[in-house]
Amino acid sequence: MSNAIVRAADVMVTDLITLNITESMDKAEAIFKQHKIHHIPIVDNEGCLLGVVGTSDLNKILHGKTLFKSQNVEAYNNALLRTLLVSEVMVENPIIVEADQPLSDVIDLFKQNLFRSIPVVTNKKAVGIITPIDLIKVLEKCNELGLVQAAIEQKA
Repeated sequence: MSNAIVRAADVMVTDLITLNITESMDKAEAIFKQHKIHHIPIVDNEGCLLGVVGTSDLNKILHGKTLFKSQNVEAYNNALLRTLLVSEVMVENPIIVEADQPLSDVIDLFKQNLFRSIPVVTNKKAVGIITPIDLIKVLEKCNELGLVQAAIEQKA
């Protein structure tokens, strides 16, 4: 068995979809729907991470203002999303990890916080994102390889 340290870069999603800070929330909503993702890193013109917008942020906007479905409500929501910039909604300066940080650091951050995603950066530029689902996929692969059972037996 290898003693190599698993890094954030080894488990992060790298086909990152980002938005520029000047984009509107209707663009974010379209990306959430089209790509079936829940978090979008917000970057400046150089690709440096400035924040994150999640579907939970979008839902707060849509459900916080309107409780009933009607044509007028839908028109209101659409106008609201067209006028709100992601910079006005995003979580600014989110907790991040560097791509070369050990996976154990990422796990600790998830255990200590209620994060749904952690952006991964290199030289301040967004290069990936890690969610609990990504960690579950790693655990699933470890289970397939018999490593989970070995860890359980070692713990006992």
